[in-house]
Amino acid sequence: MKTNMKKQLSQLILGVAILSTSLVAFAEEKALKGDNRIEEGTIATLIEESLPDWDESILSAKSDSNPLARLSFNKVAEVLGNKGFEQKPPEGGTQIAEGNRFVRLDSKKGKMRYINRIHAWNFEKDAKTKAIPEKEAQEIALNSFEKLGFSLEEMKDPLMRMQMAGGAKAGAKEIEDLHEMYRLVYVQRQINGLPIYGNNIRMALSNEGQVQRLGVKWSAFKLDNDARLRSRKDIIQHAVKEIMTQDPDSSMKIVSALAYAKTDKGNNFKPVAVVSVNSLPTPYQLLIPLTDLADKHDND
Repeated sequence: MKTNMKKQLSQLILGVAILSTSLVAFAEEKALKGDNRIEEGTIATLIEESLPDWDESILSAKSDSNPLARLSFNKVAEVLGNKGFEQKPPEGGTQIAEGNRFVRLDSKKGKMRYINRIHAWNFEKDAKTKAIPEKEAQEIALNSFEKLGFSLEEMKDPLMRMQMAGGAKAGAKEIEDLHEMYRLVYVQRQINGLPIYGNNIRMALSNEGQVQRLGVKWSAFKLDNDARLRSRKDIIQHAVKEIMTQDPDSSMKIVSALAYAKTDKGNNFKPVAVVSVNSLPTPYQLLIPLTDLADKHDND
């Protein structure tokens, strides 16, 4: 009898433990799915507090800078310290590979890619070398960008980073050796004092100061001619509506900024509110156009 009672008691305790664990997991799942909900009015306040002001001057942005349309494969090679390509790309071709070098140049998409494997980091040769100083890397990068035809006036101050590699003996629990591989230079494009969403230049410089790789996203810039500004209230309501579809949680944080971006399949840019939402389970960004195309009948 005592044995059966102990067995039943054990099963009861186990059942309670399983139930408690399940309830905790269920509570966490509900929290992630937005059980601790936030009201629309609160979201609107968060956006209002974080969103910068703007006026009609945001529609006056212009740029004549379209360097990718004027570049050639050989010009890229020359500026980056290489000899010209011996072969000729096919008519209308957007890429060329020769030996250890590769260039992709697509002016229609506003993209360029360069790789030189000769300057790639090599453990046997470069393990004991150090990255070049930040100031030197910045000078090399900006000088190269200018020679390639990019407008320095359309560049924010470069961000400097370092790519590193770590190593250790088999079985080690911590990294024993750190190696400096490349000095990285990142430049965000800007016009009219605002960033161009998705337009930037990234360069990796070897420890000898040679360009190992270069990535460019730099589109021809044009705004819609017949655009008119939407009201601030309309923008906030638009953002709130989009956020509410994501089942928001009260722990969310919102940071907003202004930029220019392409928000549809067209080629023209629009001024946008970039609303960054830090919310479980995945942070995300919204691009809310600040303009609509004016109705031609409004002027009749």
